[in-house]
Amino acid sequence: MSLSGSKGSIRLDPTGLLLEQDGTRRRIPLPAVAEVRVDPSGRAASVVLTAPDGTEATRYRIAGPNVASVTAFARAVNAALPERAPGARLGDGADLVEVLDAPAVARIPARQGVEPLLVLIVVACAVPVIGYLAGLVQLIVVGRWFGLVLYVLGVKPLVFGAAGIAMGAHALYIRAVLLRRGVSVVANPGSKSAGKLRCHFTDAEGVTRSVEVNDASVVVDRKVHLAYDPRTPSRAVGRLPVHKRILYALGVALAFPLLALGLFMVPYQVYLSLR
Repeated sequence: MSLSGSKGSIRLDPTGLLLEQDGTRRRIPLPAVAEVRVDPSGRAASVVLTAPDGTEATRYRIAGPNVASVTAFARAVNAALPERAPGARLGDGADLVEVLDAPAVARIPARQGVEPLLVLIVVACAVPVIGYLAGLVQLIVVGRWFGLVLYVLGVKPLVFGAAGIAMGAHALYIRAVLLRRGVSVVANPGSKSAGKLRCHFTDAEGVTRSVEVNDASVVVDRKVHLAYDPRTPSRAVGRLPVHKRILYALGVALAFPLLALGLFMVPYQVYLSLR
Protein backbone atom coordinates (compact mmCIF):
# COMPACT_ATOMS: atom_id res chain seq x y z
CA MET A 1 0.00 0.00 0.00
CA SER A 2 1.39 3.41 -0.91
CA LEU A 3 0.48 7.08 -1.07
CA SER A 4 2.03 9.45 -3.60
CA GLY A 5 1.67 13.17 -4.02
CA SER A 6 3.45 16.05 -5.71
CA LYS A 7 5.71 16.64 -2.69
CA GLY A 8 6.56 13.09 -1.66
CA SER A 9 5.48 9.50 -1.30
CA ILE A 10 5.18 6.88 1.41
CA ARG A 11 4.59 3.16 1.27
CA LEU A 12 3.89 0.36 3.69
CA ASP A 13 5.99 -2.80 3.54
CA PRO A 14 6.75 -5.63 5.99
CA THR A 15 9.60 -3.66 7.60
CA GLY A 16 7.61 -0.49 8.19
CA LEU A 17 7.05 2.75 6.29
CA LEU A 18 9.35 4.10 3.59
CA LEU A 19 8.98 7.88 3.34
CA GLU A 20 10.43 9.94 0.48
CA GLN A 21 10.03 13.67 1.04
CA ASP A 22 12.07 16.81 0.31
CA GLY A 23 14.83 14.77 -1.30
CA THR A 24 15.28 12.58 1.79
CA ARG A 25 14.31 8.95 2.22
CA ARG A 26 13.43 7.65 5.69
CA ARG A 27 12.63 4.21 7.06
CA ILE A 28 10.02 4.41 9.84
CA PRO A 29 9.50 1.13 11.75
CA LEU A 30 5.93 0.41 12.76
CA PRO A 31 6.70 0.43 16.52
CA ALA A 32 7.68 4.09 16.10
CA VAL A 33 4.24 5.02 14.72
CA ALA A 34 1.43 6.01 17.06
CA GLU A 35 -1.21 6.38 14.34
CA VAL A 36 -1.95 7.73 10.89
CA ARG A 37 -4.49 10.54 10.85
CA VAL A 38 -6.49 11.71 7.86
CA ASP A 39 -6.84 15.47 7.42
CA PRO A 40 -10.38 16.92 7.58
CA SER A 41 -10.16 17.52 3.83
CA GLY A 42 -9.51 13.81 3.32
CA ARG A 43 -6.75 14.51 0.78
CA ALA A 44 -3.72 14.20 3.08
CA ALA A 45 -2.53 11.96 5.90
CA SER A 46 -0.20 12.61 8.83
CA VAL A 47 2.05 9.89 10.24
CA VAL A 48 2.21 10.63 13.97
CA LEU A 49 5.15 9.07 15.80
CA THR A 50 5.12 7.93 19.40
CA ALA A 51 6.29 10.41 22.04
CA PRO A 52 6.69 10.44 25.84
CA ASP A 53 3.99 12.15 27.86
CA GLY A 54 4.31 15.90 27.85
CA THR A 55 6.31 16.11 24.62
CA GLU A 56 5.16 16.95 21.12
CA ALA A 57 5.11 14.05 18.67
CA THR A 58 6.94 14.18 15.36
CA ARG A 59 4.63 14.21 12.34
CA TYR A 60 5.12 13.59 8.64
CA ARG A 61 2.36 14.88 6.37
CA ILE A 62 1.81 13.45 2.88
CA ALA A 63 -0.82 14.62 0.40
CA GLY A 64 -2.49 11.97 -1.75
CA PRO A 65 -4.10 11.99 -5.19
CA ASN A 66 -7.62 11.56 -3.84
CA VAL A 67 -9.71 10.80 -0.76
CA ALA A 68 -9.96 7.06 -1.51
CA SER A 69 -6.18 6.61 -1.62
CA VAL A 70 -5.59 8.56 1.59
CA THR A 71 -8.32 6.74 3.51
CA ALA A 72 -7.21 3.30 2.32
CA PHE A 73 -3.57 4.01 3.22
CA ALA A 74 -4.42 5.26 6.72
CA ARG A 75 -6.66 2.26 7.35
CA ALA A 76 -3.99 -0.19 6.20
CA VAL A 77 -1.20 1.32 8.32
CA ASN A 78 -3.31 1.64 11.46
CA ALA A 79 -4.37 -2.00 11.09
CA ALA A 80 -0.72 -3.07 10.80
CA LEU A 81 0.50 -1.25 13.93
CA PRO A 82 1.61 -3.46 16.83
CA GLU A 83 -0.76 -3.75 19.78
CA ARG A 84 0.16 -1.71 22.84
CA ALA A 85 -0.98 -2.25 26.40
CA PRO A 86 -3.23 0.50 27.77
CA GLY A 87 -1.19 3.07 29.65
CA ALA A 88 2.13 1.75 28.32
CA ARG A 89 4.97 4.26 28.38
CA LEU A 90 5.97 5.31 24.89
CA GLY A 91 9.42 6.34 23.78
CA ASP A 92 10.26 8.93 21.17
CA GLY A 93 9.53 7.31 17.82
CA ALA A 94 11.81 9.82 16.08
CA ASP A 95 14.80 7.99 17.60
CA LEU A 96 13.88 4.88 15.61
CA VAL A 97 13.62 6.63 12.23
CA GLU A 98 16.46 5.73 9.88
CA VAL A 99 17.60 8.14 7.17
CA LEU A 100 18.44 6.32 3.92
CA ASP A 101 20.13 7.28 0.68
CA ALA A 102 18.14 8.60 -2.26
CA PRO A 103 16.64 5.75 -4.31
CA ALA A 104 17.79 4.83 -7.78
CA VAL A 105 15.05 5.23 -10.36
CA ALA A 106 14.71 2.99 -13.39
CA ARG A 107 12.12 2.69 -16.09
CA ILE A 108 10.56 -0.41 -17.57
CA PRO A 109 9.53 0.21 -21.17
CA ALA A 110 6.24 -1.14 -22.34
CA ARG A 111 4.04 -0.49 -25.30
CA GLN A 112 0.52 0.70 -24.93
CA GLY A 113 -1.96 -1.93 -26.02
CA VAL A 114 -5.70 -2.17 -26.51
CA GLU A 115 -7.84 -4.75 -24.77
CA PRO A 116 -10.04 -6.44 -27.41
CA LEU A 117 -13.78 -6.35 -26.85
CA LEU A 118 -15.34 -8.70 -29.38
CA VAL A 119 -18.84 -7.25 -29.42
CA LEU A 120 -17.69 -3.66 -29.84
CA ILE A 121 -15.26 -4.66 -32.57
CA VAL A 122 -17.95 -6.47 -34.58
CA VAL A 123 -20.42 -3.58 -34.30
CA ALA A 124 -17.79 -0.90 -34.92
CA CYS A 125 -16.40 -2.66 -37.99
CA ALA A 126 -19.56 -3.94 -39.68
CA VAL A 127 -21.27 -0.57 -40.19
CA PRO A 128 -18.24 1.30 -41.62
CA VAL A 129 -17.37 -1.60 -43.96
CA ILE A 130 -20.90 -1.71 -45.38
CA GLY A 131 -20.96 2.06 -45.74
CA TYR A 132 -17.55 2.08 -47.43
CA LEU A 133 -18.58 -0.52 -50.01
CA ALA A 134 -21.75 1.43 -50.74
CA GLY A 135 -19.70 4.60 -51.30
CA LEU A 136 -17.31 2.71 -53.58
CA VAL A 137 -20.19 1.53 -55.76
CA GLN A 138 -21.63 5.06 -55.85
CA LEU A 139 -18.37 6.59 -57.12
CA ILE A 140 -18.02 3.92 -59.81
CA VAL A 141 -21.61 4.38 -61.00
CA VAL A 142 -21.33 8.17 -61.39
CA GLY A 143 -17.84 7.89 -62.92
CA ARG A 144 -15.91 10.12 -60.48
CA TRP A 145 -12.55 8.46 -61.11
CA PHE A 146 -10.34 11.03 -59.37
CA GLY A 147 -12.64 10.90 -56.37
CA LEU A 148 -12.43 7.12 -56.51
CA VAL A 149 -8.62 7.27 -56.24
CA LEU A 150 -8.86 9.59 -53.22
CA TYR A 151 -11.55 7.33 -51.77
CA VAL A 152 -9.29 4.26 -51.92
CA LEU A 153 -6.14 6.04 -50.67
CA GLY A 154 -8.03 7.81 -47.87
CA VAL A 155 -8.77 4.64 -45.93
CA LYS A 156 -5.44 4.63 -44.07
CA PRO A 157 -5.51 8.22 -42.75
CA LEU A 158 -9.18 7.83 -41.86
CA VAL A 159 -8.66 4.60 -39.91
CA PHE A 160 -5.39 5.64 -38.26
CA GLY A 161 -6.75 9.04 -37.27
CA ALA A 162 -9.96 7.61 -35.79
CA ALA A 163 -8.07 4.82 -34.01
CA GLY A 164 -5.53 7.25 -32.55
CA ILE A 165 -8.24 9.52 -31.15
CA ALA A 166 -10.27 6.58 -29.81
CA MET A 167 -7.28 4.98 -28.09
CA GLY A 168 -6.16 8.30 -26.64
CA ALA A 169 -9.65 9.11 -25.36
CA HIS A 170 -9.94 5.65 -23.81
CA ALA A 171 -6.60 6.02 -22.00
CA LEU A 172 -7.53 9.50 -20.75
CA TYR A 173 -10.89 8.22 -19.51
CA ILE A 174 -9.30 5.33 -17.58
CA ARG A 175 -6.74 7.64 -15.98
CA ALA A 176 -9.43 10.20 -15.10
CA VAL A 177 -11.47 7.49 -13.36
CA LEU A 178 -8.47 6.24 -11.39
CA LEU A 179 -7.43 9.79 -10.50
CA ARG A 180 -10.89 10.40 -9.04
CA ARG A 181 -11.43 7.18 -7.12
CA GLY A 182 -8.28 5.04 -7.52
CA VAL A 183 -6.08 3.59 -4.78
CA SER A 184 -2.30 3.87 -5.03
CA VAL A 185 -0.19 0.78 -4.33
CA VAL A 186 3.29 -0.53 -5.04
CA ALA A 187 3.45 -3.76 -7.02
CA ASN A 188 6.08 -6.37 -7.77
CA PRO A 189 6.92 -6.50 -11.49
CA GLY A 190 6.74 -9.92 -13.10
CA SER A 191 7.03 -11.24 -16.63
CA LYS A 192 6.70 -9.21 -19.82
CA SER A 193 4.79 -10.46 -22.83
CA ALA A 194 3.56 -8.75 -26.00
CA GLY A 195 4.42 -5.31 -24.65
CA LYS A 196 2.60 -5.84 -21.35
CA LEU A 197 4.08 -6.06 -17.87
CA ARG A 198 2.38 -8.32 -15.33
CA CYS A 199 2.44 -6.96 -11.78
CA HIS A 200 1.34 -8.39 -8.44
CA PHE A 201 0.10 -6.34 -5.48
CA THR A 202 -2.00 -6.60 -2.34
CA ASP A 203 -5.12 -4.44 -2.31
CA ALA A 204 -6.69 -2.60 0.62
CA GLU A 205 -8.69 -5.71 1.55
CA GLY A 206 -5.57 -7.88 1.79
CA VAL A 207 -6.26 -9.75 -1.46
CA THR A 208 -3.34 -10.43 -3.80
CA ARG A 209 -4.07 -9.15 -7.29
CA SER A 210 -2.38 -9.68 -10.65
CA VAL A 211 -2.76 -7.06 -13.36
CA GLU A 212 -1.18 -6.23 -16.70
CA VAL A 213 0.21 -2.74 -17.24
CA ASN A 214 0.31 -1.51 -20.80
CA ASP A 215 2.28 1.65 -20.10
CA ALA A 216 5.96 2.47 -19.60
CA SER A 217 5.84 2.47 -15.80
CA VAL A 218 8.24 4.18 -13.43
CA VAL A 219 10.00 1.73 -11.12
CA VAL A 220 11.44 2.73 -7.74
CA ASP A 221 13.43 0.20 -5.72
CA ARG A 222 12.20 -2.60 -8.01
CA LYS A 223 8.60 -1.64 -7.29
CA VAL A 224 6.01 -0.43 -9.78
CA HIS A 225 3.73 2.36 -8.60
CA LEU A 226 0.15 1.61 -9.64
CA ALA A 227 -3.29 3.08 -9.17
CA TYR A 228 -6.21 0.66 -9.31
CA ASP A 229 -9.97 1.03 -9.33
CA PRO A 230 -11.35 -0.24 -5.97
CA ARG A 231 -14.61 -1.18 -7.73
CA THR A 232 -12.73 -3.15 -10.40
CA PRO A 233 -9.28 -4.06 -9.02
CA SER A 234 -8.26 -5.66 -12.31
CA ARG A 235 -8.28 -2.17 -13.86
CA ALA A 236 -4.96 -0.53 -13.03
CA VAL A 237 -2.44 1.81 -14.62
CA GLY A 238 1.20 2.52 -13.88
CA ARG A 239 2.65 5.90 -13.06
CA LEU A 240 4.01 7.27 -16.34
CA PRO A 241 7.26 9.21 -16.86
CA VAL A 242 6.77 12.78 -18.06
CA HIS A 243 8.24 12.10 -21.51
CA LYS A 244 5.73 9.29 -22.08
CA ARG A 245 2.82 11.56 -21.18
CA ILE A 246 4.10 14.12 -23.68
CA LEU A 247 4.45 11.48 -26.40
CA TYR A 248 0.90 10.21 -25.82
CA ALA A 249 -0.47 13.77 -25.91
CA LEU A 250 1.39 14.46 -29.18
CA GLY A 251 0.09 11.22 -30.65
CA VAL A 252 -3.50 12.21 -29.93
CA ALA A 253 -2.91 15.73 -31.28
CA LEU A 254 -1.46 14.38 -34.55
CA ALA A 255 -4.43 12.07 -34.99
CA PHE A 256 -6.85 14.99 -35.51
CA PRO A 257 -5.36 16.35 -38.77
CA LEU A 258 -4.94 12.77 -39.98
CA LEU A 259 -8.64 12.15 -39.34
CA ALA A 260 -9.56 15.40 -41.10
CA LEU A 261 -7.59 14.32 -44.18
CA GLY A 262 -9.32 10.94 -44.15
CA LEU A 263 -12.75 12.55 -43.90
CA PHE A 264 -11.97 14.72 -46.92
CA MET A 265 -10.72 11.78 -48.99
CA VAL A 266 -13.48 9.31 -48.12
CA PRO A 267 -16.94 10.54 -47.02
CA TYR A 268 -16.59 13.98 -48.61
CA GLN A 269 -15.98 12.42 -52.02
CA VAL A 270 -19.21 10.46 -51.67
CA TYR A 271 -20.99 13.68 -50.72
CA LEU A 272 -19.70 15.39 -53.87
CA SER A 273 -20.90 12.47 -56.01
CA LEU A 274 -24.43 12.88 -54.68
CA ARG A 275 -24.71 16.58 -55.53
